[in-house]
Amino acid sequence: MLIVDGRGSIRVLCESLARVAGWPVDELQGRPVWMLLTGWTPHNGAKKKCALRLPAGRDSVPVHVAWHPLYVGDEVLFLLELESLLLPSHEAIMITSRRGEIRYLNRAFEAMTGFAGAELAGRTPAILKSGMHDGHVYRELWDTLLDGRVWRGTLINRRKDGELYREEKIIRPLPGPDGRPELFLSSGQHARALAAPKHMPQAA
Repeated sequence: MLIVDGRGSIRVLCESLARVAGWPVDELQGRPVWMLLTGWTPHNGAKKKCALRLPAGRDSVPVHVAWHPLYVGDEVLFLLELESLLLPSHEAIMITSRRGEIRYLNRAFEAMTGFAGAELAGRTPAILKSGMHDGHVYRELWDTLLDGRVWRGTLINRRKDGELYREEKIIRPLPGPDGRPELFLSSGQHARALAAPKHMPQAA
């Protein structure tokens, strides 16, 4: 999953994609998307077969790219979903606005939470709160993101059916035209076990 602007510059991307491509996330942000994807353009339909470039010495691999428009003020961005055997299909992706409204989520997010996308449209991630964390945890999370920094941590959330689950999460802010964070790209995976509540956020 990555987001590019109308000029084709990478604005933000998931760490799992950067890891497969062999680049640090921060080195890819601001670079042309064609450094990663050969043959992609928003003018050739909403789904296209492209090639994902890998580190030197390794062959590129075919990927299918589906894209969706995202609107940040007057700017149109492109949200790209990549399908490949090299990329984890179980990574739960969610995009929220500055006000916390859910703008996008993928199938892995639906599977993890038990909610369908239509049920969460316009809602906030607060619907997943388990009650296992105090308000300080969420204040620290939002303070970090609104300051333009990356938040990493573990949260205990609640599925639609009431079951608790532990999620290891990374949230990256995406600045708008004025430099303030406008969108937030969240990627999460199930932790291996659900034990006593434990939260260890880190600001990057």
